[in-house]
Amino acid sequence: MKRYVAMVFQNLVSLVFAHKRKRRAMPCFAKLVWALCASLSITACDSSRSGGAAPEEKMVYYNSKGGVPPPRPETTSGVPFGDGKKYTEPGLRGKIVDGATQKPLEGTMVYGYYATQKGSLGGGKQLVELLRSFETATDASGVFTLPAWDTGDRPVKGEAVTLFPMLMFYKPGYDTWHNNFRSIKQWDPKSGIEGADYELKDGVYDWTKYPHRMVPANNERDRYFALSDAAIGMQFIGECGWEAYAKTLLAMHIERKLMVQRYVPAIDIDVDGYIKEGRARTHPSVEYLTRTFVDQLLERYRQNSSTWKCANPAAMFAGHDGDSQRNVSKAPLVKSPSAETLSQKRVDGSAEIGKSKKAKE
Repeated sequence: MKRYVAMVFQNLVSLVFAHKRKRRAMPCFAKLVWALCASLSITACDSSRSGGAAPEEKMVYYNSKGGVPPPRPETTSGVPFGDGKKYTEPGLRGKIVDGATQKPLEGTMVYGYYATQKGSLGGGKQLVELLRSFETATDASGVFTLPAWDTGDRPVKGEAVTLFPMLMFYKPGYDTWHNNFRSIKQWDPKSGIEGADYELKDGVYDWTKYPHRMVPANNERDRYFALSDAAIGMQFIGECGWEAYAKTLLAMHIERKLMVQRYVPAIDIDVDGYIKEGRARTHPSVEYLTRTFVDQLLERYRQNSSTWKCANPAAMFAGHDGDSQRNVSKAPLVKSPSAETLSQKRVDGSAEIGKSKKAKE
């Protein structure tokens, strides 16, 4: 019975979140499904409480300064060790192309994290331990490689359930893609080719013969949501955990500044690339005044440079610290709105995003 309820619950949740990902207003049927999901969750929680709730585990972070233990082929995924388990993950190689032209996409950010969890589907899963944050980018041929790794001799709490790993692809001008797995071995590119399969080369799962197709974001609304979704795959490990995502953070920073430039007249933009206080906002859903994570890091560094423990963000993000008009504008756009259509796109985009925001709420 428990297995049946869990299966029904999983299918219902998937249905609801499918509507959410499409940014459509939730129909009455979906609302009913969501209410049923909530009811099942509450019932499962009450049931678990009756048996005595286990004390909540405190999340443990692995210090990124120490690096990730090097791959050790002799370890085996899931073998008990000490107070926990140790896990081994193989390498992964893939290729990313434009979904419309099939041309390789250079500079697509491939990133995410590995985390263990506890709990059941009915009672909800809880993050226990964040093991690894990772980031790389595709080369000129659209190829990326994620190296093999393992947890070494360190005992790991929790189970490799659905965040082992969380994997994301982000490139400005395209819809952000993300998914989560029990192992990187489960990744299957959206190639549109039947019978696609990997080749195992020296312990690396190679999918380059079947490229993953990224969907172009051909309007400002889609670009806005792609930028908003890009942060889902980031989990910082320790005080300096942001270093693991430096390239992705910069790409998001540039896209935010470009978004302001596309929507706001130059006379209304301040020296840092944000809309001036008190000026009219042409796009109500965009947070014009909120500083990007890159700008926040730069400000923190300026105020605490003498006690700063991490990499120097002023050096890592050189050329992008407020000089938006000269440097940020160099970033390429998939489709730059013309002078004739920009004003109409501002109106249409605002209306579309406003509707989607209400649907979310």
